[in-house]
Amino acid sequence: MGESPNGVCAIESITVGFPDEFPASAPSFFLREDFDRSHPHLLPVRDGPPQPCLLNGSTNELMRSRGIWGLIDQLALWLERAARVQLIDPKQGWEPVRRDSIDDVVVTDSDLLREAVRREAGCEARWSTFCTFVVPDDGLRFHRVVVGDERAAIAPGLAPLLNAPLRRVSLTLIAWSGKCPSGDPFVAGVYRPENVTDLRGLLIRASELGCSDHLTAMLDLISSRLRGSRFPAIVPLGVILIARRPCNLIGQSSPLELCTYVIEMRGSDDLSRKGNPPVRLAAQLDRLSTTLLRRASGTEQHITHLKWSLLGCGSVGSKIAIHLARAGDGPETVVDRRWMSPHNFARHAALPSSPSDAAILLRKADLLCNALAGLGQPAIGKTIDIVSHSIREGTSNLAPPTTDLIVNATGSLTVREALCRQELARPRAVETCLYGAGRIGYLSVEGPSSNPNMSDLVTESYRLMGSDAEMKTVAFSTPPSEVAIGDGCSSLTSLH
Repeated sequence: MGESPNGVCAIESITVGFPDEFPASAPSFFLREDFDRSHPHLLPVRDGPPQPCLLNGSTNELMRSRGIWGLIDQLALWLERAARVQLIDPKQGWEPVRRDSIDDVVVTDSDLLREAVRREAGCEARWSTFCTFVVPDDGLRFHRVVVGDERAAIAPGLAPLLNAPLRRVSLTLIAWSGKCPSGDPFVAGVYRPENVTDLRGLLIRASELGCSDHLTAMLDLISSRLRGSRFPAIVPLGVILIARRPCNLIGQSSPLELCTYVIEMRGSDDLSRKGNPPVRLAAQLDRLSTTLLRRASGTEQHITHLKWSLLGCGSVGSKIAIHLARAGDGPETVVDRRWMSPHNFARHAALPSSPSDAAILLRKADLLCNALAGLGQPAIGKTIDIVSHSIREGTSNLAPPTTDLIVNATGSLTVREALCRQELARPRAVETCLYGAGRIGYLSVEGPSSNPNMSDLVTESYRLMGSDAEMKTVAFSTPPSEVAIGDGCSSLTSLH
């Protein structure tokens, strides 16, 4: 019947599997068992016949909108592009290597690793940490390797550093290609699914990606440093091959793909090509960073990110700081002189680790700084009185000279008036608070050079709220709420 050079027949036999939930759930399509699995855009399945990946989205939603014929049209388009070797569209990007099974995870700062790639081929070692999980019932092991930023010198004293189970220290090798004889960068332009299972297969894959010589030399060096050593527990050695593709990866702004593996070491013999030890496939995950948070939040990388300081680390201020930090734009400075009480956790963005920890009184600024540091965005905490400090020393200690904005979330009339003094030089301000027991949210942004300023804007907001009967009732007729926090004590909400 005829077939294309890469094995796609003129008439292909397709098996359709209908789930029990059909038609609520879309059917699955299976290619013939001997269909070439080296095609891109195949679903990663461990067992069974290959399945084409029809779209980057939900097949359920496609069937809802276009019916089952919409799925069949996508299947026909997939087969046509497979026959023409056009499944990878440079406009969409290069599809990362398909891995039908994954054992372990390697966590890296992918941007820093890509920046480490030089024009000449090379291989370097990075200090790493790891943890190993064992499934009690069947003894299966899973490793998580976290790649550090510090380069490791493979010195004679390497064995004692790795032979310390409580420290859980390991190495990760990063290898990359260089230039071709023509002087052009080596480009790995042939798509191949992952088939590495042992050290020989890893070196063959490294050769296909243009970095086998340097990886082999580094493995031999480590093996020589560990000669005669045996570890009481397995130490996972991470390996990252950085492949240069013909175009940027899908969803990435770089053509450099990170292919990750793990070799289990108990000593030098586990790196011997003669022994040909097994190699485990690993998934690569990006380390928590502002770049990752911005990408996950959909923030365009070319946008200018302003530097800002937060005044007031209570309910409103903490939520603003934490949510912006989750988007990769946390504050540089947070200011609040008050202490955290147990009842504050009812509305605060920070969480106690336990009820007993909630009873330990901490400064609100310090507590918020701890939460921001957990998101990889350390801030400077200030526990000073904003009003008196601004009168005596200005805002130099409230906001660094490079600050673009200050956010006033104190809900304090006194703070607003102190910051709006005509003689005070400060950055442009944003003010936010709640009215009507939280039923009305208020946000104002000063004009250039603080004209109009916070006081001007809140005066106008009072006029607008007062001209609307319903809003007037909510904003100006709701009494402050009193929250009981202990015998003989109470907390009066200042935002009413």
